[in-house]
Amino acid sequence: MVEASDRFRRSEDRGSTGWSIRVYLVALSACFALLLVAAATILIHQAEAAGRAQTQEQLLDTTRALSQVVDSRLGGYERLLRAMSASDAVRQMDLGEIDRQARLAVPEQDAWVLLSDRSGRQLVNTRRPRGAALPTGVFSPGIWPELDAGRSRVCNLAKGVIEDHILCVDVPIMRNGRAEHVLSIIFRPRMLQSIISAQKIPNSRFAAILDRRGVVVWRNVNPGRFVGKPATPDMQRLLTSASEGVSMSHSLEGVPTVLAYSRSRDNGWTFIVAVQRSELGAAAQRALYNGGLVAALLIAVALLVALRGAERIRRDVAAITAGAQRIGAGEQPQFGRRSFSEFERLGHLIASAVQERDESRERFAMAQEVGGVGSWNWDSVHDEGHVSHTYREMHGLQDLRGPLRFSQVLDAIHPDDRAGYLERLQAATTRIEPSTNEYRVLHANGTIRWIAAKGRPIFDDAGHRIGSVGIVRDKTAEYEAEVALRRLNELLEQQVEQRTAERDRMWELARDPFVVADENGVWLEASPAWSSLLGYPVEAFIGRTSEWIEHPDDVVRTRAEDRRLAEGKITERFENRFRAKDGSYRWLSWNAVPEGNRFYSVARDITVEKEQAEALLKAEQSLRQAQKMESIGQITGGVAHDFNNLLVPIVGTLDILRNKGGLDARSERMIGNAIEAAERARVLVQRLLAFARRQPLTTQAVAVAECLNGMEPLLATTLGSRIYLKIETAPDLPPIQADKNQLELALLNLAVNAGDAMPDGGTLTISASVRDPAPDEDEVLTPDAYVAIQVVDTGAGMPPSVVERAFEPFFSTKGLGRGTGLGLSMVHGLMAQLGGSIRIRSEVGKGTTIELLLPIADQPAPSGEVPDRDTTAPFTGGRALVVDDEALVLASTADMVNGLGFDVVQAASASQALDILANQTFEFLITDHLMPGMTGTELARLTAERYPGMRTLIVSGYADLSDIAPDFDRLSKPFRAAELAKALGRSCPTIEAGMA
Repeated sequence: MVEASDRFRRSEDRGSTGWSIRVYLVALSACFALLLVAAATILIHQAEAAGRAQTQEQLLDTTRALSQVVDSRLGGYERLLRAMSASDAVRQMDLGEIDRQARLAVPEQDAWVLLSDRSGRQLVNTRRPRGAALPTGVFSPGIWPELDAGRSRVCNLAKGVIEDHILCVDVPIMRNGRAEHVLSIIFRPRMLQSIISAQKIPNSRFAAILDRRGVVVWRNVNPGRFVGKPATPDMQRLLTSASEGVSMSHSLEGVPTVLAYSRSRDNGWTFIVAVQRSELGAAAQRALYNGGLVAALLIAVALLVALRGAERIRRDVAAITAGAQRIGAGEQPQFGRRSFSEFERLGHLIASAVQERDESRERFAMAQEVGGVGSWNWDSVHDEGHVSHTYREMHGLQDLRGPLRFSQVLDAIHPDDRAGYLERLQAATTRIEPSTNEYRVLHANGTIRWIAAKGRPIFDDAGHRIGSVGIVRDKTAEYEAEVALRRLNELLEQQVEQRTAERDRMWELARDPFVVADENGVWLEASPAWSSLLGYPVEAFIGRTSEWIEHPDDVVRTRAEDRRLAEGKITERFENRFRAKDGSYRWLSWNAVPEGNRFYSVARDITVEKEQAEALLKAEQSLRQAQKMESIGQITGGVAHDFNNLLVPIVGTLDILRNKGGLDARSERMIGNAIEAAERARVLVQRLLAFARRQPLTTQAVAVAECLNGMEPLLATTLGSRIYLKIETAPDLPPIQADKNQLELALLNLAVNAGDAMPDGGTLTISASVRDPAPDEDEVLTPDAYVAIQVVDTGAGMPPSVVERAFEPFFSTKGLGRGTGLGLSMVHGLMAQLGGSIRIRSEVGKGTTIELLLPIADQPAPSGEVPDRDTTAPFTGGRALVVDDEALVLASTADMVNGLGFDVVQAASASQALDILANQTFEFLITDHLMPGMTGTELARLTAERYPGMRTLIVSGYADLSDIAPDFDRLSKPFRAAELAKALGRSCPTIEAGMA
């Protein structure tokens, strides 16, 4: 206590270099007052600026109001003139009536109405008495472009014939596309004074109106002096930079002003309102003067209050200082009531702190004994160590009495630790901060204890070390536990290394990739199988989520599965796709379990399984589509065959009736209509046969480029002028094996469909090139090369649902009565019958592409037209055997053959025909192809061997090319009499003329 008291007195003797409380409070009060004055000054300045801005905005609003009022007045004049120009008096040029109406409409003293012709001659002038001679003016040539366009105009300030300064509103009176007369309202500039006066602008402010040239039209101050004068140069510059604004300027009298201006968008005039700058600054100067007086008074009051408060604080501080001196002397402090509650509370806190300090010392001594902690306070100057009882017991020095010597403590330290102890102790004496020192002590009975010491040196005012203080703690039990734990850890590490090696071997060798991720999905570990599967190094996966390699379509599902996993749910067979390094995607099936804040997952590559499943599904869909089309084709072929048989007697009977002659006009017309309907039915059946792949074809080598170029005029005419046709063929195209007529018909059908898809015009491109179809594109085609003909339009396109049904017969999207729905189905059947294929690609809004793949011919295409094969010379008569299992068809065909001059014998089957042929001789055998028992082709082959001189004609509703030999003549049902005559080698002028 005495030492602490001495230190306190020494600190007082040194004195203080800081501010006194009185000076500090006075300075603080002055500072606050100055800040208050500064804030007031800023507020005054801001208020002055706000007032200035408000005044400028008011000026600008006034100019806008002037502009609107003048625009309204001039617009009223224009509307009045427009109404007068539309009156009957103006249309008839009744000058007396025009004068009367004008004087009634414009009764103002300073405004009058003029009607002038294009030369400037005045026809009406309401300012002059009625009947008085009127002057002739001169119009500026620059006004006529605007007036000839039928637009009205407001003129700039001008010099009139009589008046020095006038303003006008002109409205043209149009004749023959130009302004023949001009109807005007002329008014004096002083009329604008009433508009300015209505805005209640004080006389101290300037208000002016400028025309489009910047010339003063009117002014509220000295108008007689300045009307007609140009504005100041700085005002002229402002007018060229913006249509409205606020700026510093000078009046025409040279007075400094702040002006606002606004240009009318209707007539181009500019309206100006200005206020003298001296008027704006007077209020701010008065506010600053008054603010300075208030500020001086505030500073004086603040200083007075600060001085009185500082004196009271000084007395309270002196009392607290005296109490602190008593504490330093070891006495109990005494603190009474003080002027300020804070100092009174501080005194009570100091007294309580002294009491708690004494109690804390007692508790600390007890805690050392209970907690096994010892303390020391070493006097280095006298080599005396004042230590606690616990310290003595830890070092085995409990038998020694009085202060310890350093040599006694050093003898208790284990010999192996003394050198290190002294080295660490020497290093600690040079540092101010606390340091630690651990060592062993050896007791007299041989017991070894581990001690941990922590302390810091004590220095005097001169910086010399005079001692040290610190604590010691017995760590023997902790050290022994640490040794046991270390041994246990070594054993555990061995086991972990063994298990880790086993896991790593499985981790390295497993073909299915493993991954360990945290709760945020960040990959912490990844097995090498990932590198083998996706091609990235394993390091590329660590420290990031899998989003960078996920398929975009799987991101949402994957995040949802991550959330399920985070909720503690197990993932089983979840499938998504990861992108490999080569850009391909691999399908993965996941199993994952959460464990704490980790997710443990294993994936299996199911890409091959997915591809196989997809291929199987595609094959099944293709098979179902092929089966469906085949079924439809069989049904369609059967229906077409039967329908052909029905058409034969209809067409034959109609031809026979027409050829008999003697019909009246009505009967002739009715038979003609029936024949036309039958022909349309025959075309319909031919399309059905084409879809069913049972139409008779005459295939040959066809030059594709020659075929397409030859069709160009027909296609261009069919499509019309709104559709641009392009035909592009690759060079050196090989010929294709096809029926040229049927191919041209198919291309024409496709072009018509494309034209219907482009009602507003577009581009149709027909191109041809050689290509090899991929194996998965069309299972029907062989791997050989084909010629691809593409028909591409830029029309509306088709949705997938329409594309799927595009080849079905009678399916159409054109609406009722606009198509049979057999165009694409006919092309589909033709391609299949020729050994080729058709593909269709379409997207709504992006057009349609139809591709025809046709086989390449084995022989070159003929260089020119190939003449029809003439198997026999013209026939002049004879007997004919007609064979058909359909009674109606048989009878009709026999009648038609008989009408051509033949003797006809009928047979209902091939066997009956053979029986007849065994007993009779015939020049012609006309037989149906499909018949029960023996087909017509088989009958023809048999009779060709037995009766080589007899000609044979095979008739069929459809023909199987593999069954009918090419050396037999064929005729498709239904047929006309002329077609039958041509097939039999006879001319039939009457029938051919009737068909024409």
